[in-house]
Amino acid sequence: MKTRMQSLQPVPRAGGFTLIEMMIAMLVGMAVVLSVVVVQKAFEAQRRTGTSGNDLDNAGAYVMSQLDAMLRSAGSGFTQSYTQTYGCQLNVASGGTTLVPSASISAAAPFANFMADIGGTLRMAPVLIDKGGTPQTQLDGSTGSSDVLMVMGGAGYAANLQTPFESAAPTATTLTMQNTAAFNANDLILMMDAVNPNGPAPCSIQQVSSTFTGGAGVTALPLGGTYYSTSPYSPGSFSIEGAAVGIGNPAKGNFPTFQLLGVGSGNQLYSYDLLDLQGTPQIALGDTVMELHARYLTVVSTGNGYVGVDPSGNFLASTLMNGSSTASSNLNSIKAVRVGLILKSPLLEKLVNGNHVAPSQLQLFSTLSDANGNPMTYTRTLSNTGCSTVPQTSCELDYRYRTVEMTIPLRNPLLY
Repeated sequence: MKTRMQSLQPVPRAGGFTLIEMMIAMLVGMAVVLSVVVVQKAFEAQRRTGTSGNDLDNAGAYVMSQLDAMLRSAGSGFTQSYTQTYGCQLNVASGGTTLVPSASISAAAPFANFMADIGGTLRMAPVLIDKGGTPQTQLDGSTGSSDVLMVMGGAGYAANLQTPFESAAPTATTLTMQNTAAFNANDLILMMDAVNPNGPAPCSIQQVSSTFTGGAGVTALPLGGTYYSTSPYSPGSFSIEGAAVGIGNPAKGNFPTFQLLGVGSGNQLYSYDLLDLQGTPQIALGDTVMELHARYLTVVSTGNGYVGVDPSGNFLASTLMNGSSTASSNLNSIKAVRVGLILKSPLLEKLVNGNHVAPSQLQLFSTLSDANGNPMTYTRTLSNTGCSTVPQTSCELDYRYRTVEMTIPLRNPLLY
């Protein structure tokens, strides 16, 4: 009997989980995994946004630093003689090939329209704004535009003092100067002629011979080298009432600034060296630059500070380049430039809570007014075309943007 009672006792259950316990554990695990995925996705979106913003900030600071360096030195070497140089028709040749005036500029995108915009003749000026000079096709297929900046200036050495011709008019190969103390072998020099009441006479960039050795009492300045040329405008065409000034020396790494600046394809900011000093006239200065715009600034005679001048009307590029005495005077009134950039991230952003990441409009120069108090705001409206398709690569509202502005004084024109 005892044996039978013992056999009827329940057998201890083996260790493990019931089906309900396993289902509960799976649900908890799935919830944890889902939470991790959501947090990771939010972190990735935040990291992506932060990276895009930082990249745009860095790109804007880098590009602006380059523009600032060029523009602050604008007019170096020839501003003090602005009545002779501002608006003078520039003539330059290198190795027997005419650089200015030249049709090759018109073949260099994004500057293909520049020569036509200025009337076909390139003239001296510290700064010139070609408004809307670089047509661009936007993501949605619409056509926008950026401005082109032309910046001219010497390398800023030898005090940039022009030296008058003396005793004899220039010949095709030699300049007779009051003295040659400011010149060295291989110097690039800007030759200018006497003041003309109807506007500046033509001017020319030439080069001092590599065999030149200056000294006390030396008045003859021989010409020679890569940038010496008798065509299209010979040194012998200048009168005895002219002058010359050193603007740089490529052999010593002192390169003058004769540059075009504009935005091309792929949101690249390009420069074009009008003098082709280093063998590659066009280079990319920076990316993510969607648009570049600029306004002239003049000093108010009855108050303090600058007022804006739109590059249109009397300050249209072709008007400032027409070679008249009025154009020369207007060029001299420009004392600073306000430059604005619209930067665009190359990364496509996802919708945030169903909303696009970019505002519908971007603005530049919202605090700038002209002499009459009229605002000079530039507004760029972003298109919503393509925003309903997948992927939304053509939707302008799904990219990150930055606007950067800087007022850059032209330190050389400010003195005159």
